[in-house]
Amino acid sequence: MKFCTNCGESLEEDAQVCPKCGTPVGAANATPNPAPSAAPNMQQPTQPYAAAPGYQPVYVVDPSDHTAEMDPADIAENKILAIAIYVLSWAGMLIALLAARDSKFVGFHLREVLRLLVLESLVAIVALVLCWTIIVPIVAGVFGIVLFVVQIIGFVNACNGKAKELPIVHAFKFL
Repeated sequence: MKFCTNCGESLEEDAQVCPKCGTPVGAANATPNPAPSAAPNMQQPTQPYAAAPGYQPVYVVDPSDHTAEMDPADIAENKILAIAIYVLSWAGMLIALLAARDSKFVGFHLREVLRLLVLESLVAIVALVLCWTIIVPIVAGVFGIVLFVVQIIGFVNACNGKAKELPIVHAFKFL
């Protein structure tokens, strides 16, 4: 039985060419094909998929999460005040502002709740002004429920010691 000198495939006795790799049978100086990684002039791409159309970068870190910027001791010390901001609304904001004025963690949550309360107030004013229409109060009610869910998300973030921007509120950069 004969074997190909290039790939090692078994050959028929009367074969002139290897059916697998195409090397002529009996080629004395046949050398195996080099592996692509062994070629000296091959370069590995530094950024895979960078040129692919529709490529979306994957964030290793959430850009809306600012917890890494905070001092862990500050977070542990003032977590209760950050929670009080979400639970007690305006009164919680006042208590937290007086109790932890220099806390970066409490200040972050104060800004988030202030944005949330301003949006809630704007929705309520628009609903009151246009209460004679039927659709505006309904839409305002739905948006009010959405803002309440966003407030719950902020409460959970504060309980977990996270400083993450709130989903809908972060688009309004007025504070």
